[in-house]
Amino acid sequence: MGPLPDGFSSIAWAAAALLALLLGGAAAAWLLWRRRRLQRLAEKAAELDLSFSANVAEGLPEDPDLGERDFELWHNAYWQRTVELFGHRDGLAVRVMDLRGNPFGTFGEGELLLTAVAVTGLGASLPKVLIVPRYRITRWAKGRHEPNIRFDEDFSQRNRVVAADEAAARRLLAPSVRGRLANNGGWTIDVAGDGVIAYRFDQVIPPRRVPAAVEETVTLARLLEAQTLRHA
Repeated sequence: MGPLPDGFSSIAWAAAALLALLLGGAAAAWLLWRRRRLQRLAEKAAELDLSFSANVAEGLPEDPDLGERDFELWHNAYWQRTVELFGHRDGLAVRVMDLRGNPFGTFGEGELLLTAVAVTGLGASLPKVLIVPRYRITRWAKGRHEPNIRFDEDFSQRNRVVAADEAAARRLLAPSVRGRLANNGGWTIDVAGDGVIAYRFDQVIPPRRVPAAVEETVTLARLLEAQTLRHA
């Protein structure tokens, strides 16, 4: 191998310095974004009369409000809760969680960041149903063995419904419920037992949207509760 061209070393050092500068800038921007997000989420927690915590815990939720429920979001997944707003609204336990992790396997591989709104404590046991926007069908939803349950054309063009018990899913997703969910803005609705989790896959909720997301999820949970009790 012959000698390196004149100036090669200088160019390499300049490229390395530029790369380090870009990486440092990206890290600084991320830290600034996170600090501002935490500040604004804390303000929204106070506005909603909810408690606020950052760097909550690693792994699956173990608290009594969420632990052991069969939500699809927890299926074969590893999540770290980095931020949490929690408390009660309309007599229901509410948690708004920033989750970082991998829904497909182990932590640290193909990580995603999303915000989930969990509402639990309903007075009825809801059937396990997953409602996924068609343009956001995820690998784990695709891999489920349960068939896609079709409803009216308007609803099914926008949403994919997966459930082991088709009859129970059809009773739950009455026309009034489907009308509310027909164009739900890209939200995945995860229903199981006495709770509902709503989230947009691979998206965090802007702090300004958190109050509306909480109210919409609580309203939907109560609607699903009423529909379940109607057929009890």
